[in-house]
Amino acid sequence: MNHLRAFEQRLESEGLAVKDGVINDGQIHRFHIAGDKPCTKNGWYVMHTKRISFGAFGNWRTGYSASWREDFSDELTATERWELQTQMAQVREQQRELHATQQDETAARAKRMWDQAQPADPQHPYLRRKGILPLNLRQLGDRLLVPLINAEQELRNLQQIHPDGEKRFLSGGQVKGCFCLIDAPDLRKVLVCEGFATGATLFKATGHSVMCAMNAGNLQSVALIANSAVALIPRSHVVICADNDHRTPGNPGITQARKAAEASGADYTWPSICGDQCECSDFNDTFVCPRKQEAE
Repeated sequence: MNHLRAFEQRLESEGLAVKDGVINDGQIHRFHIAGDKPCTKNGWYVMHTKRISFGAFGNWRTGYSASWREDFSDELTATERWELQTQMAQVREQQRELHATQQDETAARAKRMWDQAQPADPQHPYLRRKGILPLNLRQLGDRLLVPLINAEQELRNLQQIHPDGEKRFLSGGQVKGCFCLIDAPDLRKVLVCEGFATGATLFKATGHSVMCAMNAGNLQSVALIANSAVALIPRSHVVICADNDHRTPGNPGITQARKAAEASGADYTWPSICGDQCECSDFNDTFVCPRKQEAE
């Protein structure tokens, strides 16, 4: 089997078949993935053929990526190994550049959607169910738009929340190092949490500024940004308000919050549970929990 066909079969086995066939020119190519929305190009690949054939590929929507190399039994010379490593480094740099371009394109799309949207309806089903105000959210059709900004306060992505609570980021957009800011005049205490509903609940209860990181894996990046923002304000500090994922092995909410606190110097806390069968995990859950309200 030739190397080009072997690479194509690897892509097919990953559900990333290239309709018109792979182009073997050492450049990154984007392509439509079967099953994705029409006109999208979330798939990418690059293939090189020198002394040895190799390539890389992935899916921008899911963040998945992998590499491929032909089966090669002969020992490479030192020069050949150096050339291979250099070429693979070039592929990684091409991938980073394309990723940055994809994120910029998504940021531009987020800006267009944000400009088209209206202030969110306080009676939106998700907001009513969570018992929170829309604050700085906007609405496009029946979707709430949660703005994600970076440390420079540039809009980089949107989280779309549907009436049934389904949440989706714009595909290909930046999430790591971004957050939704619920701003308050006094920055002496800044709270960092995961989701917007939790952030809105914390803001209502405390009046402090809140930075919503959107997921546990992003807490550390956002906590470091928060720490830098308040570093010059006397008697200021950052508190990470973790999700208490007590029903999930390893409790990732508290585990990631602890790591973020250690890295940033922030304090951290989490909501208590309301009994052995408690299904609450974040501060909004406990805010709307009827069992906890009855206990109080």
